[in-house]
Amino acid sequence: RNGNQWRKKSSNSWHDCPANTVCEDGRLGCQCAAGFYASSNADSAYPTCSACGSGTVSPVGNEACTACAAGTASNADSSSCSTCHAGTFAGEGATACTTCAAGTASDEGAEACTSYSSMSFDFQPRSECYSDKLNLVGANEGKVATVTAGLDASGDGNGAQQCETACREALATGTDNEAGCCFLNTFNGVCKFFDGAFEASSVVTKDETARQYFAAPMEKYFGTTLSCSGSGAQLQAATHKTCSGDGEITVATLVLDNTDGVDYTKDEQCYDACVRHAKVEGVPGTGCCRANHFNGNCNWYPDEATATSTTRYMTAIDITCA
Repeated sequence: RNGNQWRKKSSNSWHDCPANTVCEDGRLGCQCAAGFYASSNADSAYPTCSACGSGTVSPVGNEACTACAAGTASNADSSSCSTCHAGTFAGEGATACTTCAAGTASDEGAEACTSYSSMSFDFQPRSECYSDKLNLVGANEGKVATVTAGLDASGDGNGAQQCETACREALATGTDNEAGCCFLNTFNGVCKFFDGAFEASSVVTKDETARQYFAAPMEKYFGTTLSCSGSGAQLQAATHKTCSGDGEITVATLVLDNTDGVDYTKDEQCYDACVRHAKVEGVPGTGCCRANHFNGNCNWYPDEATATSTTRYMTAIDITCA
């Protein structure tokens, strides 16, 4: 073996390998290159090789091409098939994985995308996702796209639709119930997605936040979506109440508008956060939802019930989801 030349052991003469062949192992002579198959002279040291058809692959030395299985697609040199990432799909013999359409999602290696139900998408002005607002992540963490910067004549983001599309693609990875927060910075066009029901429920909206910042909660639900009892108004009215037990889950952290802790305007958001968590978990049952007006935490206690509190800064109600 000498580069892409080959000679018999008993000969001193080197021979160039034919087109579309390589010599990787001198004992085997010239072989069809990756992405090619032996269309004739397969048993010769100088086979005639032809390109594999669309959506089929062949490693070095194969005599035939093989179609990629559903959920995979041929790579650039047609040497092998690569598994489709979550959020994409491919049928048998595909040359590329296709991004799931809006309103559908997939797991890794999917041959089709699955439809899900979701809430309407609505960018809220002067808003940020919780982690980004509190500088809990790096400048580029969560970034899913760079879109057109600036505001239009109506005060909406020029790249709002582009950002929504990018966030929906991020949400489309996986076929489990899920929620998250989509953020758009129209100063520089940075679009981010933060995964988790906590992020979806903890969107920070403040008058002093730059009007060029927009955020939107997102959800996706597969199969039957739970329906839950109660309301934000009931939670707001349930003062001097807490939840029994110690299995609390913080489902949102809400920024209180009043520093003395008497801000009851966030009870509606707290109720929504408890319901969103229950829906994402997808397990029917009862629980207790509590708004802590000392620190803005909203807590869900699965399988627990309300109890009396000594302070009016706690509100809580029982919720049943089915």
